[in-house]
Amino acid sequence: MKVLYSWLKEFCDPGIDAAAAAEKIAGAGIEVAAVTRPADGLSGVVIARLTTLAKHPNADRLQVCQADIGNGQTVQVVTAATNVAAGDLVPLALAGATLAGGLKIKAGKLRGEKSDGMFCSTAELGLPAGDGVWVLPAGAFTPGTDAIAALGLDDTLIEYEVPANRGDLFGVLGMARELAAATGAPLRLPELDYPEGSEAAADAVTVRIDAPDLCERYAATVLRGVRAGAASPFWLQRRLLLCGQRPLGLAIDVTNYVLLEWGHPLHAFDRSLLRGATLVVRRAAAGEPAVLLDGKTLALPPTTLVIADAERPVALAGVMGCADSGVTAATTDIVLKSAWFNPPAVRAAARGAKLGTAASQVFERGADRLGLLAALRRATGLLLAHGGGTACRGVIDVLPQPFARRQLTLRPARVARVLGTEIPAAEGVRILVALGFAVVPA
Repeated sequence: MKVLYSWLKEFCDPGIDAAAAAEKIAGAGIEVAAVTRPADGLSGVVIARLTTLAKHPNADRLQVCQADIGNGQTVQVVTAATNVAAGDLVPLALAGATLAGGLKIKAGKLRGEKSDGMFCSTAELGLPAGDGVWVLPAGAFTPGTDAIAALGLDDTLIEYEVPANRGDLFGVLGMARELAAATGAPLRLPELDYPEGSEAAADAVTVRIDAPDLCERYAATVLRGVRAGAASPFWLQRRLLLCGQRPLGLAIDVTNYVLLEWGHPLHAFDRSLLRGATLVVRRAAAGEPAVLLDGKTLALPPTTLVIADAERPVALAGVMGCADSGVTAATTDIVLKSAWFNPPAVRAAARGAKLGTAASQVFERGADRLGLLAALRRATGLLLAHGGGTACRGVIDVLPQPFARRQLTLRPARVARVLGTEIPAAEGVRILVALGFAVVPA
């Protein structure tokens, strides 16, 4: 698991650098694998604005571009990119620059035309590959600015191992709690409130659990009029890219983002594609077909837990959604779900499908039955803020068997015997409160 240190500091800022924070994390018993800077080895890249593009006189597939690099300077670049236009802001590697993998950029000629650099894709900056040159938001950057700093690539990543019994460490917030406990710095949680419309969520979609032994809780919200396929804000795209994920459009990006932040998987359905406006959590019928988002077609065994509409499966529970119910660029009405699935059931489904997704990794370790509502509200707020639309009133929360918070007895003498060191009672209380526990004196 990788956590972006600037993101971590939004929720817990101990006032120390990333290396020192990693030491504190390791001291809490979490194995830190590496502390890295994505920008290490990159140099000579600036923000450029394309001023003119013209067809190359000697090559049908090339264009000759003039690029403004600030301070009245213009350079000529020959490119084969097809996704750029006059006025676009792009990262430009000037002659002498070094890109990912040690690639050196030199000035030269392409089919007789001078080229003084290369427009960069995300891959050339060490990030997940996109489609062509990385076109940046209009007006967001100044030509001539150092691109590494402007794009936030000079951030730091802390990479650590997630133990099999610590599903809480899959999110930035889980690690922020650990850092708060280790340093005494306060924990700050994101805002979870958002405006609601008059239509009740329960009137927009029906949710039922027919396999309560495999799904203890299933919650959903409904959003109307959302621009699901809109581009996500740059700050969100940047964080996804630095954590190794490619931006794919607002609705998908938000669910991926909240998984990274809260450590809880979400899934977005296109409500117009849900037959009967219904979601049912049930076991599959023997041999029931399901076509997943990755194109794989499965004949499901009857033990497999699925999410279905009124007619057919729309998701392999805890693993992956199906191809004919997910959000697309045309989606406007979204059913956003957050659930708790039985870990062994998810593990069996993932292995049966020969899939190992980010969602299944979390559910296999045991997701948070209580925190799933907070993750759902966080994602709903982000979708409304950046995609417009209206949230239906209320949250559908199906809980077949209500559960109580567990109460544990902590004996300082037992702690000392297990750890081999004495933790003063007051310090033990501080650590537990910092981790989010409510402490009641015996």
